[in-house]
Amino acid sequence: MIVCTVCERQINLCCHMCGSPQPIHRAYRLNMHWSKLVLLHADEMATLATVSTRQRALMQRRKARSRGDPTKGSKQPAKLKEGAHSLGQRVLLVVAHPDDETMFFSPTISHYRRLGWSTSLLCLSTGNFYGQGPVRSGELRQACRLLGVPARQLTIIDREAIQDSPTNAWPEASLCPIILDAVKRNDVQEVVTFDDSGVSGHPNHVALSRAVDFLVGPQSKEFVMPRGVKVWKLESTNMFRKYIGPLDILFCIATSMWLWIYVNCNRKDLSAGGWRHSLSGNNRFLLCLNDRPVLTYQAMMAHASQFVWYRRLFVIFSRYTYVNTLWEAGEGRHVDSNHAINEEWNL
Repeated sequence: MIVCTVCERQINLCCHMCGSPQPIHRAYRLNMHWSKLVLLHADEMATLATVSTRQRALMQRRKARSRGDPTKGSKQPAKLKEGAHSLGQRVLLVVAHPDDETMFFSPTISHYRRLGWSTSLLCLSTGNFYGQGPVRSGELRQACRLLGVPARQLTIIDREAIQDSPTNAWPEASLCPIILDAVKRNDVQEVVTFDDSGVSGHPNHVALSRAVDFLVGPQSKEFVMPRGVKVWKLESTNMFRKYIGPLDILFCIATSMWLWIYVNCNRKDLSAGGWRHSLSGNNRFLLCLNDRPVLTYQAMMAHASQFVWYRRLFVIFSRYTYVNTLWEAGEGRHVDSNHAINEEWNL
């Protein structure tokens, strides 16, 4: 155990490069609170850059604040810019089958990763239509590891009422409590799922869209999305746009620019956070770009039982490998202990 020179707490260190818990070189113990790269063994010091003047200043201010010095350390942390996201925010991706997260939502996962959000995944079936449920569940775990979704944040549901089937319409009564439980358990701020067309028209995809509509709608009293949880739906496009690959990004940029001009042409405050654009005062449209399409192909290879020739072509030529356009479907509302609808919904 090593005592931190900043907060005086005992910390058990391990090397950032190799993960070994062996003792860290003494010259770098001072800076261990400010950079992960400082946790290196003596033989790896050549890869470590010198600690910047800014980092030293931050350490001195933190020392002054901990000692109660009123003349030092009074600088307040910088506020986030409008549209920026704070650390610790979480998003829940709701899919119907293993491989949906890779074939359709990899740009969304990439987008939230760049923002620093933590992504959780809820898969409502094991994909057992051909009796491969256990195999496909294992493949999903491997694909999530490649995409950056932690194993502890992956939930796979296997229930008789919601088995994978192209003809089975999943009942909302079975889906709503599962989705709501995942939202509360992962403490998420946003939920992403399919839209009413389900991209491919699969009835299981469409059922997820109807379930989240029910959760954010005013008709539900027993199952209600928590207040502040925003729901996004993946846009289904026509056949032409679906298979033009990265060229569809041009269509998406044109659409986003048109929306921005349409909404903000009469507004003086033209600020918009990233690719989020304001419609009627709410963030309604989100464009997600995939900065690692090769990783999507590798994640699809992890779904070996499904990686047949036409899915290989799909991953290469589909726009969903390169870009996702999400439209807001609604936002959670508050209910009291008696499951009564909040007054603002009593129209």
